[in-house]
Amino acid sequence: MLAQLEQHAASEPSGSSHILHVLPKSDELNDAVPHRALLQALLQRRDMKPGEIVKTPLSATLADGTLIAWAMRDSLLSAFEQQTALRKALQPLLDEHPQTLAIVVHGSDEERETHARLAVCVAWINGARLPERKKKASGKPLDTISLW
Repeated sequence: MLAQLEQHAASEPSGSSHILHVLPKSDELNDAVPHRALLQALLQRRDMKPGEIVKTPLSATLADGTLIAWAMRDSLLSAFEQQTALRKALQPLLDEHPQTLAIVVHGSDEERETHARLAVCVAWINGARLPERKKKASGKPLDTISLW
């Protein structure tokens, strides 16, 4: 069964324990990037540049226990490569089997629409549990996707 989709007009989820931020491709982090200081610290620790988030998404745990991931979408990449990058960003979030996943899209109106379509599709596909025959089912499927 696929997760229910909820859409919200606000730009920042409140009370979500698993959050994916999908950013437009950029070689610099602007002030609008959520938890920018934490992301910069991660980039510095891993000796990465902001543009490298396109192929290597990052995730971290906030002080309140929220698991957050950042992914950048490059429209010049093939659809498969874009979906793969989003799947890599979603994997640490979905490994914890959350009931609700918040997806926050950033950028211009056109970019947000494209980011949202792609991210929700990847979350729906990877959030569903496949049947298992010879072992006990692990975790529960994703129940709700909140799009911000």
